[in-house]
Amino acid sequence: MATLEAVNDRLLFAKRRLKELERLNNGDIAGADPKDRQQLIQEFFFHLVGSIEFLAQVINNSLKLLIRARERFRRFLTQPFASAP
Repeated sequence: MATLEAVNDRLLFAKRRLKELERLNNGDIAGADPKDRQQLIQEFFFHLVGSIEFLAQVINNSLKLLIRARERFRRFLTQPFASAP
């Protein structure tokens, strides 16, 4: 079950990967080994997207919306983002 602690954990992991990415090749990310760069970027987004999914589960459970994960994902992909005023 997703909790706010689990959301924070995922965000912490994403932050760690971002810091590692920033330090990669002494800050020269473009000149870093592509495999190392790719791995850190993938892990960063994996944890970031995971935190979003966990947060959606926490909100779903706390509001008792009973929306299944597939339905949440479909809605996320199909609903347009609110435009800025």
